[in-house]
Amino acid sequence: MTYHCINVNRLKVKTMFKCSVKDNRVFEVKLYNKHVRALLKENKSHDFYSDYWGDVRNHAILASDESAALNIINIKFPQSKGFVVQEFSESIFD
Repeated sequence: MTYHCINVNRLKVKTMFKCSVKDNRVFEVKLYNKHVRALLKENKSHDFYSDYWGDVRNHAILASDESAALNIINIKFPQSKGFVVQEFSESIFD
């Protein structure tokens, strides 16, 4: 089985690439950035992160297990930078 992932880079260009799920599972995470959210309430913008991080964003993570998925999330979206995981679950495919 092949899972199609969408990658959005900083230029907001969407590219599609194939990810093997043979040895991986797909996890879904919903997260936002608390610093961006607080600044938006004051009608300000963050110096680095886009305003859209003030809203909950959905991401798919390919990993061998839940622990590996959480590790990837912590690396890509660190709590020290203000990211808050609102929801985390494994995707179920029929």
